[in-house]
Amino acid sequence: MNKEYYKSAFSMVCPSEEAIERVLSMTETRKKTFRHKGLIIVLAVIAALICGTFTVNAATDGKLFGNIRVVLNGEEVNPEEHNIKCKAYVDDEGNKIAIVGTYDSNGNLQGACASGSIGAFNKIHDGNYDKLLEENVDSFSEDKDADLDVNIDDTTTETGGHCTNVQMDYK
Repeated sequence: MNKEYYKSAFSMVCPSEEAIERVLSMTETRKKTFRHKGLIIVLAVIAALICGTFTVNAATDGKLFGNIRVVLNGEEVNPEEHNIKCKAYVDDEGNKIAIVGTYDSNGNLQGACASGSIGAFNKIHDGNYDKLLEENVDSFSEDKDADLDVNIDDTTTETGGHCTNVQMDYK
């Protein structure tokens, strides 16, 4: 097409003021607004909380969701501060067993007891509670979601010995 014909054909066209304003407004750069900004912020906060929860659970070796409470002589205590280990196990059939052991300052097992389903005890043949307090045994795996209350009453006898009563409630 010839440029001269094009120029002569459109040289007589005169746009209105309204048309000029529309053309200019289309050429201006507009800041794009994002409508779902609040929703994305809420989702980011929820994702951060979930990640933080799982991080804390991993850092505490699963103790965030598992709830093992130890009451020693009527006072709730941190078991590690009193050389007490508590573990809860469950097997693939749903049999549950809880093991509580007390240790001396050298890390030697002083005494232990277990509570749980008959099916669980039938599977543990050697009764090696020390091994159970350290690692998973046979078909049992640690129950990270256990809800376990351990009440220990330890009294000193007249001869200097100890009389210990342990009650476990594995829910």
